[in-house]
Amino acid sequence: MSRSFIVSCTIVAAAAAVSAQEIATSVKPATQQKETPSPAATPSPGDQKTQVGNFEVFLQGAMTSAIDRFGQWVQVQAAPNIVHVGWASRPVFQGFPTPEGLTFTVQHGRIIGEEMVLVALQQPRPQPQPGTTAVAAQGGLVQPDPMVATSPVAGTAAAPPAEGCAKPNGVMNPDQKISECVQESLINAMLDSSFMLPLKKGQWLIVVDAPMEQSFGPASRKLILSIKAEDLQAYHEHKITRDEAIARIDQKRF
Repeated sequence: MSRSFIVSCTIVAAAAAVSAQEIATSVKPATQQKETPSPAATPSPGDQKTQVGNFEVFLQGAMTSAIDRFGQWVQVQAAPNIVHVGWASRPVFQGFPTPEGLTFTVQHGRIIGEEMVLVALQQPRPQPQPGTTAVAAQGGLVQPDPMVATSPVAGTAAAPPAEGCAKPNGVMNPDQKISECVQESLINAMLDSSFMLPLKKGQWLIVVDAPMEQSFGPASRKLILSIKAEDLQAYHEHKITRDEAIARIDQKRF
């Protein structure tokens, strides 16, 4: 047997071994073919901080809506000459994760114009006389323009229709009314602006309103609003109505 023939056989055998190894490697058991599953869609600490910060912005908007509606109630209810009420200091918001889910605290102080509100609520509201038009934004009464069907006043706009807590409902206590407006506005934020929060099944969204100072009479009590992540998801997926979602919010005052 020649040496060249032996070398050729060796090369053929080696090539066949390599081909067999490649085939064996490509045909792996099904258990080895599976890819490692990607981790669950859990937000990173940076993402969670951003989401919490975004919801704090929505809560800030809720507190602005609360004081605006309270001011509208004051004008509609008793004091059309009071042009502006507002928070004496900017409300403070803080959100943080807990084992139960996410908790947000809201702290606010006194209200600008509270003395005027108290005085106005103790006085009878002026009633329009025949042939006059009431102007809430400016106060008092003006004579209608005979050349115009309706009598708008230059530089003023008709007051928007009262909504929510701004509607007269028999409540004349301003402390009770501002508490009602804050509660309503925070609930709206919880239902409408919580879709971006990283809440898991079994967790809670908790919003705590803690007044720092009293404005009218006794200090308002702390308000705690809590709702399960599953109930928020059901509402966002239109599986329950808004009224049903509100009914599932645990509301406590201390």
